[in-house]
Amino acid sequence: MHKTSIELLKNIPLFTLVKEDELELIAEKLQEHTFPANTLIIKEGDPGDCLYLIKSGRVKVFSMHDDIDHEIVLSYLETGDHFGEMALISGEQRSASVVSVTQIEVLELSRVVFDALIMKNPSITLTLTHLLTQRLREANIARKESEEYYKKKFMPHGNLKEIDVVQLLKYAEDNSLSGTIIIENNGSSAKFQYQKGQLLNLEFGDKEEDEAMDILMEWDKGSYSIEPNLIAPAPDAGTDELVEDEPEVPQDSNIQIIHNYLHEKLTDFIHFAGARITQRAINRCYHNFEQYFTIINEIKIKVLPELEINIDIKNKWGDKHTLLMAIIVRDLVAAVDRDVIGMMFWTPRSTDDKTNLFLENLEFFEYYEQSKELVN
Repeated sequence: MHKTSIELLKNIPLFTLVKEDELELIAEKLQEHTFPANTLIIKEGDPGDCLYLIKSGRVKVFSMHDDIDHEIVLSYLETGDHFGEMALISGEQRSASVVSVTQIEVLELSRVVFDALIMKNPSITLTLTHLLTQRLREANIARKESEEYYKKKFMPHGNLKEIDVVQLLKYAEDNSLSGTIIIENNGSSAKFQYQKGQLLNLEFGDKEEDEAMDILMEWDKGSYSIEPNLIAPAPDAGTDELVEDEPEVPQDSNIQIIHNYLHEKLTDFIHFAGARITQRAINRCYHNFEQYFTIINEIKIKVLPELEINIDIKNKWGDKHTLLMAIIVRDLVAAVDRDVIGMMFWTPRSTDDKTNLFLENLEFFEYYEQSKELVN
């Protein structure tokens, strides 16, 4: 078991610079566990006290957002992957939950055991502390930039002195909003839930809708934010799919530009990684993001037995399609980069200047850069 454990440890960036004899010390202290499918292994918000290495099986990493009642899937991890390593040094609360998708076998390294190892082998600390600090700092910066970007881009906000409540509600109706309008004033908050411009629900404390509306109409101070369902969970079977109105962008000729661009970039992936690895990366990408994009099947991609791209936009091409395309490309880059050498020479830009100009107008490259943290 020690040999397998050492190989798993070597796959973790935190341990890449740790010497072989020190890895053996760590491997000796690993505890093996087996969890059946659908077992909650780590709960978001709990104290962090151990690291897990996956010997076999698959887990889902997810988080719950304060303002919505569904989980946000961050990633899926499989044999050879790991989770919970930040707890070894920081001891902070878990930032996400982890549940087993299949029966899994894991190796656990507790913080108590790890601390004891550090006391006897202080050289481990120097390497891990440096890597952890750097990783945490980079992750926090990237997450903050990503959150601020998407909030600014897709969640308009402002002051009630500039736009009053009546105007906000008229905006929702005129633009067939599917999403939420949040208004705040002196510590009080109200939420208007819309679907296709129709008010579904008004939440304002324990007040009935009519009473709440009378009060809110008098607000002339405070702030507002509009949160459209740009990335929303796919509807459950038997429900009507939510389709937001999209700004008119590409017609048939422009869809062909997008098709040609994806063909060019996927040909690159096949060149670097081969068709099988590329297809596996595509399958995983669609699985990871299908619940966030109801439109995901409007852009269908496969490379086996041959490269085939089918773009069938049911409504109009809009920001959601551009964002989805950026995330697909970014996710493929991340997946292929783990398996092959040479991706540092790859660029998301096309060899055709007119294509690049078209994608710049769609802000595709900006979405691509900002989606890095979402993909991670």
